[in-house]
Amino acid sequence: MHSEYAQKILPLLLFVVIVPLCAQTREQSYFPGPSYYGTGTWNADSLGNHRVVVKVTDKTDAVVAHIPWRRRDRNPERKAIEVIDASSGKRILNVACVDINREFGDIVFQPMTVPGNYYVYYLLYRSKGTNYPRGYYLPAEQTADPAWLRLHKLDDQESAENVLRSFPDAELVQFQSIDEFNSFYPMEVIATKSEVEHLLKMNRRADYLVFPEDRKDAIKMTTDLAAKWIMDGPRKAFGGFVHKGEFYAFQLGLYAARTRIEGVKIAISDLRRSDGGSIPASSLMSFNTGGIDWQGREFEKTVTVEKGTVQALWMGMEVPTDAASGSYQGVITITPRGLKPTKVKIRLDVSDMVLAESGDSDPYRLTRLRWLNSQLAADDSIVPPFVPMTVQDNVITCLGRRLSISPSGFPQSIISHFSPENTSLVTGGRELLAAPVRMIIENSKGKAEEWKSNEYEITKRAQGAVAWRSRSTAGPIGVSLNAQMEFDGYVDFRVTLTAKENTTVKDIRLEIPLRKDVAKYSMGMGLKGGYRPDSISWTWDAKLNHDAFWIGDVNAGLECSFRDENYVRPLNTNFYQSKP
Repeated sequence: MHSEYAQKILPLLLFVVIVPLCAQTREQSYFPGPSYYGTGTWNADSLGNHRVVVKVTDKTDAVVAHIPWRRRDRNPERKAIEVIDASSGKRILNVACVDINREFGDIVFQPMTVPGNYYVYYLLYRSKGTNYPRGYYLPAEQTADPAWLRLHKLDDQESAENVLRSFPDAELVQFQSIDEFNSFYPMEVIATKSEVEHLLKMNRRADYLVFPEDRKDAIKMTTDLAAKWIMDGPRKAFGGFVHKGEFYAFQLGLYAARTRIEGVKIAISDLRRSDGGSIPASSLMSFNTGGIDWQGREFEKTVTVEKGTVQALWMGMEVPTDAASGSYQGVITITPRGLKPTKVKIRLDVSDMVLAESGDSDPYRLTRLRWLNSQLAADDSIVPPFVPMTVQDNVITCLGRRLSISPSGFPQSIISHFSPENTSLVTGGRELLAAPVRMIIENSKGKAEEWKSNEYEITKRAQGAVAWRSRSTAGPIGVSLNAQMEFDGYVDFRVTLTAKENTTVKDIRLEIPLRKDVAKYSMGMGLKGGYRPDSISWTWDAKLNHDAFWIGDVNAGLECSFRDENYVRPLNTNFYQSKP
């Protein structure tokens, strides 16, 4: 069977066999197969991203929906649930949530339309804030008529649990998400407590278990096992279907079953064909255990997995463009410090097709993971359409811009040659600065210390980068400046102040005098993009992402961001909360 086709069809065959065997009591719950998961269309802003479709066929005043949702979120009993009549779109108010937990929910409600479908919405959320909104889940609320609750003995927990089985059952139709991206299936559908206990019993001698996964099923949970892994079990072999030139990304799910795991090492053999030819082990990248940093330095990471948790070990292998088509097999060895190694067989079926750019044009392949180790432009080269930088006297030129260095090392002049109508270059250019950039150091009396500078020194001349340094004094303080300008106009200044004696200063500030005609618009420091205000008084707030500001016009502007030696800026994170 073709391996790519097999990966798609085998899970379907597996669930056809297993689902009937697992259809158990309410207490035990079961794992619905892939056909029970789909998408729907509704207003997610008011009803959240997830719902369960149930069907009522019996004419009754109360029906129970047993929902084996296997939720990864904590404390689901505290979160709101809404039941909507699919025919009328009206909300059902007479709802009693008898038993809500992470494995399943037992919900009794009063149906309006019979026969008919009903939507059970859960994980309803709202957002507050504008620039950096924060989401929160709506709390559970009681909307049922007390008389209806008393009538059906649902007004207290004990009696509700006793009468639960007396109600007709609503049929589970499907779990739905607002789109595929928000779907929990299959990697965010949790295994039940009893299933995990059974898994450990079946692997009683294992300190840890390994669950290989293809890139299409990204491991997302760290404190729960996926129900899929209960069905599949720990595997000692897996495979993938790839093209020539493709970067094949995959994962090894490492579950610390009985002990804390430390110092995980990953090794792989060459992948060989039975009739000759191989993919060398050197083409493997193990992203969690090491790599190359942004300065081109190799590094290693110590992988630690706490007992009872899961760590996804992401890896990738570059298939040579000249590799012969066929099946390649090898072995990956996982060795935690002080524990027995685990060997996992890997098989790659290589097609005749050559994939351009390693498959980067198809995001689902996750080929761009290898960019984490990319050294593109690390050698100070340039990329089109940028042009080589030039240095003449104190003037550094890059595409469309010109920066002049003052003796202190700070910019003396910045000129933009871009025209306001388009990106074409014009002669003469437009000056941004009204005066040179200065650092002012005031002594305890509020007087600016006299600044004395030696001539700057150019320390690097490359097509894509020019670096320089200068040494200055401001009274009893020595100032060391190291700077580098790159081909896209980015300039990095590293300024170190050293007191030669015990010194008290009132203020240290950076002055960037901009021409008024250039300073038309601004954004940052709490300001949304728009016309520059006449003045702004701003205090740094470590809880907000205020690290930079921009001031300028359509064709000329300047951004300034503040960084320290610990600066880290990952996307969409509040990176100052845990930094000095």
